[in-house]
Amino acid sequence: MSPFSNAWLLQVSILKKCRHPNIVTIIGICSEASALVYEWLPNGNLEDCIVSSNNSPPLPWCKRTQIIGDVCCTLLFLHANKPSALVHGDLRPCNILIDANYRSKLCNFGMSNLFLAPGAFPPNLNVRLPYMDPEFLTTGELTPQSDIYSLGVIILRLLTGMSPLSIAKKVASALESDSLHLMIDKSAGDWPYTQAKQLAVLGLSCVEMTPEKRPDLLTQVWKVIEPMATRPLVAYFQ
Repeated sequence: MSPFSNAWLLQVSILKKCRHPNIVTIIGICSEASALVYEWLPNGNLEDCIVSSNNSPPLPWCKRTQIIGDVCCTLLFLHANKPSALVHGDLRPCNILIDANYRSKLCNFGMSNLFLAPGAFPPNLNVRLPYMDPEFLTTGELTPQSDIYSLGVIILRLLTGMSPLSIAKKVASALESDSLHLMIDKSAGDWPYTQAKQLAVLGLSCVEMTPEKRPDLLTQVWKVIEPMATRPLVAYFQ
């Protein structure tokens, strides 16, 4: 069986087993073509929203914060699976679908297995690499901390609107020079600076090269994200 078929079967298994508001619903399977049919989500994927493809309006900062909260909540659900955690393994904006209310749903689980096959050259390698845990690329071991690394890159992208390449280095430099305000994506509107700085610091902590230095998803990441994603917007302007 090919690596792609193995990845496809793993994805089918996860989507059949997992039911969560922020995980895409599978409504059809074609095993002959290794194809899946998802529910329809009218706002495409998060990558489309970030770059405003098809002349879509820019995502406001409040919706970006909400999407970060959705993704974090979904990872908490996956990582709490027993007897062993479920790891997405290919968490990046194109695998985060956006519904009519700008709530996010994860899809394309298990595709990281394509990296483990001898001699394999996974599709779209260059666009995958900036989101992939360096430890996984070295050891081939996928852990919940691998998803936390990817989440960190996504947080920094939503904050700045920049390409993922070297984004952590650029944001770290901006924090050191007290110029983060110049990097915040202006198309998102007037992002409250205190919140933006919290997200920048959190994103950078998530992309630490050493997995052990990355924050715990529940006690450290969700602790920062949850108030941002649920607090009434007026609270940021009082």
